[in-house]
Amino acid sequence: MSRFKSSLINIAFFQDQQFLIPAYQRPYVWGDLQIKKMLSDFWETFNKNPDEIYYLGTVVTASSGYEEELIDGQQRFTTLWLIALAFEQLGVKSGLSSFLKVKNKVRLTFEIRSEVQEYLQALIDDPVRTQTFKIPGEILKEKPFLSGIAHAGEIIVKMLPQYSASGPNDRLRDFAEYISTKVFFVKNTAPAHTDLKKLFTTLNNSGVQLEQTDILKLRLLEKIKVKKLPYSKIWESCENMDNYFEHNVKEAFQLTDGLVPDNFAEYKEDLFLLSSNDNPHAATIRKVSLAEILTAQDETQNVKSVKTRDGREVVCESIITFPQLLLHTLRIYLHRECADDLSLPFHSNNLLESFEVITAPEVITSEDEDKIKWFFLLLWKVRYVFDKHIVKWVEKNGERLLGKRLVTSELSRGPIAEKNASSMLQSMLYFTGNYNTQMWLSPYLKKLIEEKTETVELEIIDDYLSLSLLSDKQATWNLMSGTPLAEKLDYANYLNGELGTHFKHYWFYKLEYVLWKTWTDRQHQQFRDYRMTSKNSVEHICSQKDEYGTRLYAPDGRFLLHTFGNLTLLSVGQNSSYGNQDTGKKYIDHLKKTTYDSLKLARFFGLCDRDVTAEKVEIHNEEMIALLHRHYEKLLLPQEENDIAIPTLEGEA
Repeated sequence: MSRFKSSLINIAFFQDQQFLIPAYQRPYVWGDLQIKKMLSDFWETFNKNPDEIYYLGTVVTASSGYEEELIDGQQRFTTLWLIALAFEQLGVKSGLSSFLKVKNKVRLTFEIRSEVQEYLQALIDDPVRTQTFKIPGEILKEKPFLSGIAHAGEIIVKMLPQYSASGPNDRLRDFAEYISTKVFFVKNTAPAHTDLKKLFTTLNNSGVQLEQTDILKLRLLEKIKVKKLPYSKIWESCENMDNYFEHNVKEAFQLTDGLVPDNFAEYKEDLFLLSSNDNPHAATIRKVSLAEILTAQDETQNVKSVKTRDGREVVCESIITFPQLLLHTLRIYLHRECADDLSLPFHSNNLLESFEVITAPEVITSEDEDKIKWFFLLLWKVRYVFDKHIVKWVEKNGERLLGKRLVTSELSRGPIAEKNASSMLQSMLYFTGNYNTQMWLSPYLKKLIEEKTETVELEIIDDYLSLSLLSDKQATWNLMSGTPLAEKLDYANYLNGELGTHFKHYWFYKLEYVLWKTWTDRQHQQFRDYRMTSKNSVEHICSQKDEYGTRLYAPDGRFLLHTFGNLTLLSVGQNSSYGNQDTGKKYIDHLKKTTYDSLKLARFFGLCDRDVTAEKVEIHNEEMIALLHRHYEKLLLPQEENDIAIPTLEGEA
């Protein structure tokens, strides 16, 4: 009988293979976060070890004459195509370029969306004319299927320059070659005469497969000889990241009333009994009328649902997944056991291997069993403080944003809390961190379970990571141990460079946070409505094409166009609203906006008004660096000439 044929392939393997996106496939829908996750994951792996293979999952195809029909994997393939084109637009030539076309035609064929096909063909046919992915608004109204692809292309072409550490192309060329040769798929080819529409529907609607977390749960529970059920319920209470912890606990343990928020801080057997006969908080079975069912409301929730990036409706959306929460918990566990950090990279794909440090022994002693139980109890504590203190994606006025809904005494969630330093700093860390790791959470969650919740603790973590020359994984482990930061980044020298769009996005976000904290007119409506959002585009304030660009020559002859003082970080949409106008027109547009696009930009215009000069650009640059100096000096006072004193995260000092 015919079977699927599987092969392990990379982009270099495709050669003359053409791919057809069939009519039953949905349009391209990936957003900023999914694209940034893919690119940042590629970069982290390449930067750590350029010889390491990165596995991008499985794609399903079927032969269709000289083409292969892409049944599953369209979003990833289209994103890879856009990445390849973005490298081309940046002048980076590599083997990745071969993925763009076959015999001068776009490698991806869209069966029913001819406008997409024509747009992609135009991008590769005329690279001089199509220097960016931008499409005029009037065309997008007529051809809405172009919107997602054009936006994705703009995101990618704005992200890539920051990966170039020295020289705009050399590092990027190596990165492009890495994607071409070291990113692999498992390609499953369907046998002839397969009902492809039925196969597509099955792939998208099939039941949930056994995840790594399910396997890990079984491995951990089999180490516990008696009373497994309470620990299984602890796991159930923690694993659903699409709802709040107290709701998960009440559902797992079948609880009703009589509990208050503080009861959930740690697992206590007398509060969370599993027998309804013994537990005064347990739900009882009673008859209910149809009218009660129809009018009943979930007493634990009074909030609107959130639509996730993949279209699911949930109560709330976590900034990390459950496997990531498990890995952060494991790091805290290992540190408190005085063990070594994870030897493998922090990644969900390594979940089972990472946990072998506590699951591997075949013969479990009573001491080992106690340690497994202790891990479950620690997981409960970590999930509790995570829900209490960490921002989530929530809904407000039809908009999806990062914020906190505090739990009330009735165990429901109140309205979104006002922005404060903690939520703003967490948002900054989320947008600047690797979406697949969010390493700052390891030391911060450890702090929170030690009942140290001040914003200054999170600032210390951020400042330590921003100045450390180590990887975030090593730096966060050192930070949990209270290790002084002996070598630190000279951020002032870095920000005084002329890197243009190659400046790392982190420093723009950092300034946004510092500016937000120190802003004087806090009742101004544009400031009150401001919040941290995803931004990917480093832009010149005084444009490269500004007819008055010569004004940026300083008295000593330096051209300040590409200095930090003349730059701002915007979203692609915000940048499009300014275009290549002169600064006077940008200033007017800035005044008309309902909220600040960037506090740095607002401070720049507050200094320069419409009259931008080289002297004012330098003053603005010096002011921004001075703000950072004051911020760092307040929290990280020099201990010795080359050391920065870091308050210990152990709680003894």
